[in-house]
Amino acid sequence: ALILPRPSGDGDGVPVRIYYPESVEDSPLPWLLYCHGGGWALGSVETHDAFCRRLCAGAGVVVASVEYRQSPEHKFPAAEDDCYDAFKALLNLSSGIRTLRPLDSSRVAVAGDSSGGTLAAGVAIRAARDSIAIRLQLLLCPALDAAANTPSYETNANAPGLSAEAMRWLWDRYLPADDAAARLAASPMQAASLSGVAPAYLVAAELDVLRDEAEVYAARIRGTGGQATFVSYEGAVHAFLVYAGTPLALGDVALDEAVAYLSFSMR
Repeated sequence: ALILPRPSGDGDGVPVRIYYPESVEDSPLPWLLYCHGGGWALGSVETHDAFCRRLCAGAGVVVASVEYRQSPEHKFPAAEDDCYDAFKALLNLSSGIRTLRPLDSSRVAVAGDSSGGTLAAGVAIRAARDSIAIRLQLLLCPALDAAANTPSYETNANAPGLSAEAMRWLWDRYLPADDAAARLAASPMQAASLSGVAPAYLVAAELDVLRDEAEVYAARIRGTGGQATFVSYEGAVHAFLVYAGTPLALGDVALDEAVAYLSFSMR
């Protein structure tokens, strides 16, 4: 575990847990910033420990899992700020950070599940604005629009794992009250521009209120000339990938395919 200094020098540092793959390479390793899910209010590096280990070992990349500030005590943009500050700090190793193995700043990815997918997408958008190259944004059942009004919110309103009511409740506690500007800024789907944003691999579950957001977001990225792959798994429920390694075998299939795509992207 590390406490990463903020590039601005302001405030406390950002805690991260770093996972290293077994590798005999002496050269700098590719790495990925991971933002855990949990509705911006739950979850931690602990709840996603096994999942990050599988990403690390499967793709052969260093994984840095961020312990960002959570709602309702910390509203948007606190969590996104933490993730982007951690991302920039790891890019800027001259800031005094010492890792067990050197990191390759030319082979970088961001990833997250559910609300962590929101944060990862936000990091990718900020990076594009700052002209920072990212190989891939891996978004797993991401929440991408605070409007919460796509057709899947109706067809999957009471689906197991995440209901429409619960998702809207989480958005309301994550966002500052009655702040329309924050609602737009927190929604990657509503970004004024996605020009130059990193290539995306979006995983969706058929029985998830968030399914349509992932598909529309992929189309938006492609509409700007970017690259985006959208994959939806029939019969899957929200966040099914996080349960890979359990009797929910479909999560293993989806995770293996996502890991293969990530590994290829980081070569």
